Amino acid sequence: MNLNTPSSGIQGRTPSDADNPAVTRSNSMNSSIKPLSSASLRRTPRSARTASASAFTLVEVIVVIVIIAVLAGLVVPRLVGRIGDSKQGAAKSSAATLANQVRVLMVDAGGLPPDVSIRALFEKPGDLDLSKWKGPYVDSIDKLNDPWGKPYVLVVPGQKNVDFDVISYGADGKPGGEGENADVVMP
Repeated sequence: MNLNTPSSGIQGRTPSDADNPAVTRSNSMNSSIKPLSSASLRRTPRSARTASASAFTLVEVIVVIVIIAVLAGLVVPRLVGRIGDSKQGAAKSSAATLANQVRVLMVDAGGLPPDVSIRALFEKPGDLDLSKWKGPYVDSIDKLNDPWGKPYVLVVPGQKNVDFDVISYGADGKPGGEGENADVVMP
């Protein structure tokens, strides 16, 4: 019997090779091995290729930084202006509250001496009778400071109003000015 015939399906092997598992295994391994080419040797490992493909390029990072800088350049000046406006509003509100407390002091004391300061709302003035001062008229001495940390000024008689003025000279602390530096005069 000839085992090398095309009908047998096993060519080039002897019956003893077909029965030997080691020969069968080595033949199947040889068929799956492919020759190495120079292109396959130059490939980067999968982990390095994945990391570089998912990273940002320098140009992308610079573009993002430029966009953030432009947005900050547009938004920050508007916010700074709003802070000044809000401090002016807070100064007006606090000055109006202090003016109301000065009126209460005027009623209690029967008027205000010309040399009295805004501190009379928290501490009894030296020239005022103790029985007439029913203060303190504010919760803390910090309430006598404007939003910029400077004390309000009490002017008796007032320059704008007849009896008195409560004045904040704004952010610069000087009379006059515009915007954040504008004076706040109450009542």
